[in-house]
Amino acid sequence: MSGGTSSVELIKLTLCGPTDVAKEIGLAAEAIDEWNCQHGEQRGFWVKHQHWSTDSYPDAQETGQGAINKQLIDSTDILVAIFWSRIGTATANAESGTVEEIQRGIKRGRKVMVYFSDLEPLPAGASIEQVKRLSAFREQLRAHRSCWTFQSRSRFRDDFANHLALVLNDFPLGRKGRARRKPAETAIRQSARGTGNIQIAGDGNEIHQYQRPPVMKTVLE
Repeated sequence: MSGGTSSVELIKLTLCGPTDVAKEIGLAAEAIDEWNCQHGEQRGFWVKHQHWSTDSYPDAQETGQGAINKQLIDSTDILVAIFWSRIGTATANAESGTVEEIQRGIKRGRKVMVYFSDLEPLPAGASIEQVKRLSAFREQLRAHRSCWTFQSRSRFRDDFANHLALVLNDFPLGRKGRARRKPAETAIRQSARGTGNIQIAGDGNEIHQYQRPPVMKTVLE
């Protein structure tokens, strides 16, 4: 029989990034699926990767970014943001949607992993204005936060797979408020005396044995 736990905990991981990092997002999703298959049941985790393009829906009561924040970012456990040549479209609150998601995740105490691609050459038709804005944000972030750079997609996949395993070590089994394992049943305590009839009573299952059957007496008025 398998040594895995009887139930698994869902860990939500949101992948973020402008349109130019679609391949990197796909590689990250593959690494997550691989971890799930190799370790998920044994560790008691199942990592659900999500992205706005497949895991959000239009909500006319919210802005586009507001809907993503409400449906994905605010309930995520881990946020992974990837950049290459674009920073993205500015929102009402931040330099871009991805930047707002990073800031929101940090503010809420989530695990936030930020990656910058140094692949060369840049995509055909890359916007100089986007590159400059991204460069400014990158320098600003690196001055105050930890982030990661990579020079090839294969290196990114290997590095991310390693980082994923490490960050999941910070999610121990049995996190408060989430059922992990069926609690162990209280051990039965027993004690026995003598031989003969058996009576069982009490929460500790104490057993009394009598040498001969109890004598029944009849009292007459």
